[in-house]
Parts: sequence; C-alpha cells; structure tokens
Amino acid sequence: MAAQASLPFDPLDRPISVDIHALGPRWKKWITRFENFSTAVDIVEPKHKRALLLHSIGKEAYDIFDTLPNTGKADEYDKAVKALSDYFTPQKNTEYEVYLFHQATQKDDESVDM
Repeated sequence: MAAQASLPFDPLDRPISVDIHALGPRWKKWITRFENFSTAVDIVEPKHKRALLLHSIGKEAYDIFDTLPNTGKADEYDKAVKALSDYFTPQKNTEYEVYLFHQATQKDDESVDM
C-alpha cells in the first residue's frame, strides 16, 4: 500500500542548477519533508527508505548522488543521506568571510555606537 502513495513534494532537482546558494536550505527542507513522508507511510527499513530517497530526489540530483564517494551499500540509508547532505550543505570559507569583513565600510547614517 505504501508503494501506491504519491510523494507530496517535488523532486529536489526541480531548479537545482538555478540558485546554487539556496541548495543548502532547500536540501534541509526537502530531506525533512522526505523523513516526515516516509514516517507517515511507515517506511522504516533502511533498504526501502534509501530506494525511495533515490527515486524521489529526481534525475539531476540522482546523477549527482551517483558521483559521490562513500554513499554506502543498498541497505545503508544513513550513509546516502550523509553523502547528499555533505554535498548540498555549503562549507564556510573563513578566509572569504574575513575578506568581506575587512571590506566593510561605515555608511553615513551608521554610528559607531551599538
């Protein structure tokens, strides 16, 4: 019966390449919705959950997944999610953040006081 249920959300890759900076937040929302859906339809076995995940993420996201290292075996759902999370969640570039901080200038309407 769970196999007949349709997903209540779009594949992750609808406009995956449109806004690369929004992928982290979109991925977090998407995987949360996926987790809620899999719980609602009582898919708890890692093998089935992983298969549904890979089917649901869409073609473009699946192509990305297919190139990732350490995605685990067919029954390792958590490793698949970790690999996708590591890819879609942006890493902080500390040097760039320091550069941006040093480039900041005080505007005319800003005071020094906090």
